[in-house]
Amino acid sequence: MGKVTKSFRLLIVLITFAVVLFSAYNFGIIGQVYSGREQESQALSAEEPYVLYFHSNSCLVSRTAVDDKQALSERLGELADLRWVDIDVEDEGELEFAWKKKVQVTPTLLFYASDGRLIGHYSGKIDWVVAETELVAELERQTTVTE
Repeated sequence: MGKVTKSFRLLIVLITFAVVLFSAYNFGIIGQVYSGREQESQALSAEEPYVLYFHSNSCLVSRTAVDDKQALSERLGELADLRWVDIDVEDEGELEFAWKKKVQVTPTLLFYASDGRLIGHYSGKIDWVVAETELVAELERQTTVTE
């Protein structure tokens, strides 16, 4: 009887562990890493505007733009449901995606409408004030058109 009880307890523990692990994977807590291409596909299927931000940790301009990029992503996120996709071109497979998008330098900021049209392209030493002004105006225009 004692061996059966121990075996049953072990089985319960293993099943519980498997359920927790499976749930963590499905909710994206562990294991799932989406590429820039996959995140763009998700944004397109959700029909929401999105930004692809290509950067490199080895690029001085990319590293110095972190605070400006964060401020812009927060400002745009306040105005609309916007998906911001950070893509480090040094990550596996992302350089090929950058080439497909015709990215030549980092950082590069590509802003897309909810229908997938490219409506803003900023590269290199980005003037963040100009980018914010233009992108905010475009987001406001899109929200008034859809209302």
